[in-house]
Amino acid sequence: MINEIKLASNLFGYNTIVKDGDRIITLKGERITELDVGMDVVLLGDSRGYVPDQFKHGEKVTIIEFTKPFSSGHSDNIIKVSNGSWEGWVKPSNIQVTNYYSNIRSQSDAKHRRMKNKVCAKFANFMDVIYLSLSDTDRTNLPFDIMSYVNAMVAYALNNLSNFGDILAQTIAEVYKEPAESFIRDPLRTNDISNALLFLDKDGYLISVVNPKLVDSLSPNRLSDLKDFDFYIVLNGPLIGKQYYSYTHSLGEPIYKSEIFQYTNEKTLTNNVLIDITKHHFSVSFTFAGETREEIEKTVNELINLIGKDCIFYDNFYKSQLAVANLDNILLDIYRKRSQLVVVYLSKNYNEKKWCGLEFSAVREHIFSKQYNKVMFIRLDDGYVEGVLDTYGYIDARNHKPEEIAEFIKERLLLLAEN
Repeated sequence: MINEIKLASNLFGYNTIVKDGDRIITLKGERITELDVGMDVVLLGDSRGYVPDQFKHGEKVTIIEFTKPFSSGHSDNIIKVSNGSWEGWVKPSNIQVTNYYSNIRSQSDAKHRRMKNKVCAKFANFMDVIYLSLSDTDRTNLPFDIMSYVNAMVAYALNNLSNFGDILAQTIAEVYKEPAESFIRDPLRTNDISNALLFLDKDGYLISVVNPKLVDSLSPNRLSDLKDFDFYIVLNGPLIGKQYYSYTHSLGEPIYKSEIFQYTNEKTLTNNVLIDITKHHFSVSFTFAGETREEIEKTVNELINLIGKDCIFYDNFYKSQLAVANLDNILLDIYRKRSQLVVVYLSKNYNEKKWCGLEFSAVREHIFSKQYNKVMFIRLDDGYVEGVLDTYGYIDARNHKPEEIAEFIKERLLLLAEN
């Protein structure tokens, strides 16, 4: 249950704590941006320049906990933060909140963080993927109670399986292993007379199990097991739309198989909405030399699982639309105006490519206008690239796997969404 409690006195502009049960999840005040568990902020020193040991002034940290002021040995150091390696308690005055695009966006992001705190980490990751793909209007219209919020996220994925089927299937398998949460409801097929849960059949295909019978699990790692059901409906793959009954098709543990969602059948294809690259806004676009394509494609495939294909501008996805006479104008518009993040793969061949030169002109424009957070450099070798200074930060792809780089890109997109 959510409760708001007024503090006895104003604390650096904050006068209210929000509790979910016994846990404080939000610190609020008037005409000041609220602070939430899970929020990424910048750590500032106090009037004496003090920050906790192992932290640095200006460092980005994440809020992981609150406590009441002047209780349990705490003074006004009531915010616990983490930099990934260390944790420490700070004052609200030590926190600098990044400016939001709008108050409405701020409220939507804060609501999303609160909802993530109510679910397991695996499902929270799925929620991030869906949230990133939504427009500001869609984010604003998301429900305020956790059950409806989760149902809205799952429904969006089900209605866009070509983009989110893989991450949804992966989440189903991972949530099944959680001790407190074993199943994900199918909101599209649950009604007053039927209940439906999402599951994976023995071949790894996504299915909706109608009127499942759950029993207490004998496994210490789960609360309940699926014992029986009326029937299930196949939601993707060559048997899409088929129904199977429990007395002919039993179900075991849901096993995620990534190769399943590389399959696109004719029925699924007719339901896809084609992306018009002259109008579509992408979350991330890639610029790289062709000789390095094999390495880049590994990361792109990992990123599809995290944010969905339609959020990514990768040239091989849109070959037919790139075969036009005004290609230079289309590319410049994408890299300059219609990409939240431009990922630049630096290599010895990059300088030699005329199309890389065109795309990098958009990168130069972002840097010149001090939009530094819109550019992310990834270095493949020590080759010189004109316009890239030695002081520019980068990810060294020689030290990281493609799935790690994909996670880094997703993290940058999440920060851009908050900023």
